[in-house]
Amino acid sequence: MLDLRRSTTLFAQDQPADSLYYLEEGLAKMTRTNNAGDRIILCIRGRGDLVGEEAMGADNAPYETEVEILTPANVYRIPRPALQSALAAHPEWAVPFISYILERKQGLARKVELLCLHDVEYRVLEFLADLSALVKPLVDGSGSQIPITQLELADLVGATRETTSTTLNQLERRGLIKLSRRMLTVPSPEVLRAAAIDRGANTPRPSQDEAPMPTSGDALAVG
Repeated sequence: MLDLRRSTTLFAQDQPADSLYYLEEGLAKMTRTNNAGDRIILCIRGRGDLVGEEAMGADNAPYETEVEILTPANVYRIPRPALQSALAAHPEWAVPFISYILERKQGLARKVELLCLHDVEYRVLEFLADLSALVKPLVDGSGSQIPITQLELADLVGATRETTSTTLNQLERRGLIKLSRRMLTVPSPEVLRAAAIDRGANTPRPSQDEAPMPTSGDALAVG
């Protein structure tokens, strides 16, 4: 599947999981929507990643998410029968597949930690540092450009669009990022991570009895 455009949907949530997909090039976002129509971006996958792992499970299993292309992408589609035949012929492949799935599980666990234990600025800093590793650095050495809208970032970090926009503007004034239409430029992911560490060290943590409930500026975002 060559030269897929932005906004191309690879598969929809609850659709039968009939194929596994390998991202040779490009970015894709994984979203989940509840019965009320509220949506959150679970993660963004990049070059070398798999999506649609449900195809490795039981027959007739549905996709748990929707996957949409964020940038021009080259993708390999591996139908379930071909995948099952390959795994049966090469049982030694099972360990790398399991290791990959465990790595993805750890990534989701880290996201839950960020959503529950850190404020919006910390989340934004961490997620932008992670995303910058998925794209190629600019040839002029000025950093990495992340093709994501402020609304998409808000969905990803679990905050409202307004809170995310305010946070991004503050980070831009501090010289940590540069904003443009449908694009965020990160001059240095290392500087972002250092800022996140500093933010975490200087932000008081509530006690267990005073753990914050989601508020309008710090809640899971809705689409």
